[in-house]
Amino acid sequence: MMKKSDARRAERFARPGCMIRLCWLDQDGMTRMALAPAINLSESGMAVELPEPVLTGTKVRLHADRERLWGRASVRHCRPQSGRYMVGLQFEEGMRWEAPVQSRPEPVHAGVMVDAGPTWDWGFR
Repeated sequence: MMKKSDARRAERFARPGCMIRLCWLDQDGMTRMALAPAINLSESGMAVELPEPVLTGTKVRLHADRERLWGRASVRHCRPQSGRYMVGLQFEEGMRWEAPVQSRPEPVHAGVMVDAGPTWDWGFR
């Protein structure tokens, strides 16, 4: 029997130290922002660690200079874990991430959450 993790469409890669800027509208229509550690990345999505929950289906804008990512994704799942939330994001159509040639799968460890820093406007309204 195939394990659920073996059935994934794309291989996941740990990216230690990779921080993702995220911006989304919460259920009250308020803009939320975070600078979150990437738990893992694949060509079609990523997992990040956030200090607050995000509703499944929420559209998120994201940016990560180090990984050359800039675009949109949707929340596929949000699960509590050790006082934080593991959020699975699926990139919107046309957005892809390509693992560097030297990348090898590494053990995945949660990073440290830091504040989002200065406010930025990504034009949700």
